[in-house]
Order: sequence, then structure tokens, then C-alpha cells
Amino acid sequence: MRRRYPSKGWHICECNIHGSRCAGVSLIETVVAIAILAFGLASYSSLLGTMIDSEIMSQRRTTATVLATDKLEEIRSAGFAAVVTGADPLLNASAQADEVDSFYSRTWTVTDNTPMTKTKTVLVTTAWPTKDGAASVQLSTVIAP
Repeated sequence: MRRRYPSKGWHICECNIHGSRCAGVSLIETVVAIAILAFGLASYSSLLGTMIDSEIMSQRRTTATVLATDKLEEIRSAGFAAVVTGADPLLNASAQADEVDSFYSRTWTVTDNTPMTKTKTVLVTTAWPTKDGAASVQLSTVIAP
């Protein structure tokens, strides 16, 4: 007949009729538990790095979209006759000027009589450097007199 008695520590002693035999957590079980925990933490840290990179890319894309939208609004308010193709120098949209990723270039192309006569199609492209090369956002609109 076996009886269970709580003992000191994190295990339960099983006592049998012939003597006392305490069974606790073995070394192999502990190593397996630590390996599972280490794998989970490594996966989490990798995921965290990916999430941070995605958040930075999202911020850059949002800033580029705002810059393109601002230029479209400026072109619309300039009047039909004043709408011509152009480009801005590098724009620093960040408070930290030492970051390469904080610089954006903005160009706009005007196409006359597209999609119909007496209209202009304006395509604004905002680009910025990334660690993988470059990324850009394009917005377009049609302006009529």
C-alpha cells in the first residue's frame, strides 16, 4: 500500500510498505522543461524583432503618405494653369536628422489631357531609403479647370 506525504521542496514523496522512496523531478524532466522554455523565449524574441521592424516600416509609410497628400493638396490649390511637373529636395520628416531613413524625396508628374481633354493627371511619388533598398508611396489625382 502506497501513501503520499508532502515533503520539503517541490516534490511529493511516495512511501511504500518496504521503506521510504521519494520520487521528485528528475534531471531529464528539468532539462526538457528548460529546453522548451528556451525555445519559447527565442521564438518570442524573434517575433518581437519582426514586430519592431514592421512598426518602423509602418511609420515611414504613413509619413510618406502624409507628404504625398500634402503635395496633392498644394497642387490642387495652385490652380489648373500652374500645375506642372516638379520635384522637392530631400525632406527631413524626423526630429533625428542623423537617421538615413528619415529623409524622403518627393516628385510629381503631370500628364495633360488624361484621362480626358482639358484635365491633368497628377502622380505624386514619395520615396525613402530602407535597409533592403528603397520604398515608395504613389498617389494620383485628376484635376480639371
